[in-house]
Amino acid sequence: MSSPVVTLNGPLTQGSTGPDVQTLQTALNNAAPPASLVVDGKFGPKTDKALRDFQQRRAIKPDGIAGPATAKALGVAYIGSSGNPVRIKTAYQQAAIADAISRGLEKIKEAARKDILKSGASKAAIKEAMDDLDNFAYGDAFDTLEGRGAYAALGLSKSWDPGLDANVDVTRFALRLAIIATYVQDQGKGNVHAVKRRIEASIPMRLHVS
Repeated sequence: MSSPVVTLNGPLTQGSTGPDVQTLQTALNNAAPPASLVVDGKFGPKTDKALRDFQQRRAIKPDGIAGPATAKALGVAYIGSSGNPVRIKTAYQQAAIADAISRGLEKIKEAARKDILKSGASKAAIKEAMDDLDNFAYGDAFDTLEGRGAYAALGLSKSWDPGLDANVDVTRFALRLAIIATYVQDQGKGNVHAVKRRIEASIPMRLHVS
């Protein structure tokens, strides 16, 4: 029975992460002389140096990019493109994105607070809306983005795609903000709960966390 073909989906370079980096590290460890890398799926400085050393020994341009020529020399089937290297954002970059999104949502929250105060709703309704704005809408999104509470910041420990979790957080914030705004608007006009009920009937979430 023939052995399965080992494939590399690249190109890869420093900053790349994931299973294909593990494949690269394993191939470099199996080369002569072996690289002795930790196979952790993180293309860091040690993997970069090992790759450049291998490329130089094989008369391949030592650019630190695992492309078709390098894969062939390593005995690995290359199934990627010849374009730009695959790069995954580092934890530092992800944290910076989370902070930027959080600041943007905070500005929206402060604008909403001003609108709520000018809504003409009762004091009780305004207080209820303010609490929901701080805790239900903004607070939940902030905790998720910044990795507080039971959440991980932008999926650092649960996802290779930081953008996916951020999109969900922002969308959830916007929907909850719409519910709160409509509720306050109804209160101000004296049309208590009418539009709010219609929104909640179409969105699978409630104004209060159960």
